[in-house]
Amino acid sequence: MKKISYNDLKTTFPKIDTIVNNELYLNLYSFYHDLITKYLIKKFELDSFDNHFSESNLNYKKVPDDQMDIYQYLSSSNLKYFYLRNNIHMERLTQEELNFFMNKLDNNDELIDEATEKMIESTINKVLSEKEGDSILTNYGPESSQFYAPRNSLIIGFRYDEYNGEGMTDDEWDSNHEKQIQDKFHQKILLENLVVNYEIMPVSIIEYDIYSVKQRQNDINMKVGM
Repeated sequence: MKKISYNDLKTTFPKIDTIVNNELYLNLYSFYHDLITKYLIKKFELDSFDNHFSESNLNYKKVPDDQMDIYQYLSSSNLKYFYLRNNIHMERLTQEELNFFMNKLDNNDELIDEATEKMIESTINKVLSEKEGDSILTNYGPESSQFYAPRNSLIIGFRYDEYNGEGMTDDEWDSNHEKQIQDKFHQKILLENLVVNYEIMPVSIIEYDIYSVKQRQNDINMKVGM
């Protein structure tokens, strides 16, 4: 599990209204994000899609940690290209729910067992939604239609080092990039067919690049809970 800083949280977009600058809050925020990422891997086979790009011969370079936004960084212990793009609204958890996750954190318990999956599914909507139950569109990036989704959505981000041309001529990069576009489109359709039946909340898949993210302010390449 990756550790984030208070400065990292100030780069979230949409902005989080309630941020607490203490270690427990930061660790619990990171831990909940990590559990959701593992849950999505289990639920939607995200690791299989991630491996497709990792094993491809189309030069899908992973974004370096120090160039990621907070969302991709928090998921990067588990995935290279996909990540949970939602803010985590910890303040919406009840005391009982907080105690459940704090107990798992204290015990370094990152497993998605039956009890954890049940607790995730009972809290994920209110914790991830910008406004629970509200399907009005909100912005999850630059002012462009591709970055809008219902504000009660679960957002799955996708990003790789798209403009990396190491070892290629310009013509080779152009040709490879065209193949990437076709390949990404096909994989997105396959993933959309999986997530469309998720009943707890709508799911949107959004691709990002270097121009559509806010890079983390504080590069802390540390891990907690391991």
